Amino acid sequence: MEEIKQEDIHDLLEHFCRCLYKAAEADSKSRDVMQRCLKLVTLDYSHVVISNSEGELSANYPSHLIILEYEHPSTNVSGALRPMEPPRTTGTIYENMHDPTRLRDLFLKSRFARCRARFPLPVILYRGKHICRSSTLSGGPEIYGRSGLDYLFSVTEANAEDGDEELMGAVQTQRDWQLFDKVRSQDIRLLKTLNVGTIIDFMVEKKKVKFGMNVTSSEKVDKENRYSDFTIVSLPYPGCEFFKEYRDNDYVAEDLVFDWTQSHVDAVIGVPDDAVSSQLKIDWEKYKVMGIVCYI
Repeated sequence: MEEIKQEDIHDLLEHFCRCLYKAAEADSKSRDVMQRCLKLVTLDYSHVVISNSEGELSANYPSHLIILEYEHPSTNVSGALRPMEPPRTTGTIYENMHDPTRLRDLFLKSRFARCRARFPLPVILYRGKHICRSSTLSGGPEIYGRSGLDYLFSVTEANAEDGDEELMGAVQTQRDWQLFDKVRSQDIRLLKTLNVGTIIDFMVEKKKVKFGMNVTSSEKVDKENRYSDFTIVSLPYPGCEFFKEYRDNDYVAEDLVFDWTQSHVDAVIGVPDDAVSSQLKIDWEKYKVMGIVCYI
C-alpha cells in the first residue's frame, strides 16, 4: 500500500477536529480513512469485520468494526522473526468472540446498556488479551427512551432465539420493570463473551445527574451488584468538561489540578494492591494533588 506521510496524519487530525463523525453519514474522506485502516490492520493481524455501515449498532462507532484475532509474525529491527501468539482453536469463549454473526447479535442486544449505544468494543490486542473501550452505563431515561424509539421506528430487527432473553420482547412492553435488568444482563453477557475480567472506571462521580435525573451510572454502584464477577478499578479522571481549563491554560497540562471538592464529585480512587500495581511505585492517596499529566 502507499506510504503514509506526516501530512496525511496532519490532514486526518484536522478533519477530525472539524467534522462530527456519524457512521451513517460518513463522507468520502471518512470512507477513505476507513479503508486505509482496514489495509493497515491486515498487514499485522488476522481479524474479522462487523458491518456498522448505517450506524445500526452505534452511530458513534466506525462503519466497520474491526475485531482482532491474533498477530501475524513479522520482522523486528534485528531482522529476526518476532514471536507470535498462536491462535487458539478451542474454547467456547474464543469461538464465540470471533463468530461475527454471534458477536454482532450481542452488540445489537447490549447497545442500550451504555450511553449513546457505545457498547464494549475490543480496540487493542496485547499478548492475547483484548483491551476494550466503551461508554459508561446508561441510566433509566436513556434505556427506556432509546429502546422505545428503536421499537417505534423499526431501526433494527432482532431475530428471536429465546423469548425470555430477547430484548425486543421487553421493548414491546417497555413499562415492564424487567427491561432495565434485561439490558444490564445483555451487557454482562457481552463482557463475558469478550473475556473481560477487569473494568476501569474513570468517572469522577458515582452517578451523573442532569435535571434531577440519573443519566449515567457506574458499575461500582449497581444496586443489584450485577457486576460482582468483574474486578472494578476506580480511577476517577476529569472528563471533557474540564478540558476547557486545559485550553484556557494555553494547553499546558503540568500543574493543572482538578477541583476535587466539587459537590458532585463523589467517586473515590480504588486500585487493587496486586503484583501489577505494586510495580508502578505510585502513591495513589495523592491523586487529588496530581496534575492532569503526571510524570513518574
